[in-house]
Amino acid sequence: MPESFGGSFPTVGIQQGHRHESSTTGLIYRYLGGNPSNIDNWLVDGGRTSTDPDTSSWGTQQIGANWYNTTERQTKSWTGTSVLSTKPATTELVGGVATIDADTGNFFRVVMTEDITLVISGSIDGHKIILALEQDDVGNRTVTWPLNIRFSIDLLQSSAEPNSLANRTTYIGLVFNGKSGKFDALAKTGGFY
Repeated sequence: MPESFGGSFPTVGIQQGHRHESSTTGLIYRYLGGNPSNIDNWLVDGGRTSTDPDTSSWGTQQIGANWYNTTERQTKSWTGTSVLSTKPATTELVGGVATIDADTGNFFRVVMTEDITLVISGSIDGHKIILALEQDDVGNRTVTWPLNIRFSIDLLQSSAEPNSLANRTTYIGLVFNGKSGKFDALAKTGGFY
């Protein structure tokens, strides 16, 4: 049985392992520790487990058969099966300066109504995000990439430009490298209409 029920997660008077049933989703979430206001510290009960069998380097707690990472903000790098994402599906930004806070999601749609300058902040080691860069009805919009994105010999910055045709979408996959403090560009595919 959950200890609490409602549309909002409780933020006071709770301890690690607290179970909350959401009246919005109908799912039961378990509190992992850290800041209870941070949605990343609440996971679908019994859903996510670590893919790294060596748990000695994290703050962890074993709940049932699963090890959970209880160190604040490390929960985003976990994987699992049949888990409802607690991240917003899409954040839409329009033209000019597109400011992206990677801590708020993993998919960002940028509608390019003019040439854009990307600004990306936030994230933790291993966090993956996808940028959907959409040309408007005019097309030929360009991107000024931030200095905290690293391109490789396999994906040059010049080849990462979005498709220039009107109403086309280009996807760019990025992963945050905690050691360098930068996003590494992993892939580009585009021309979707």
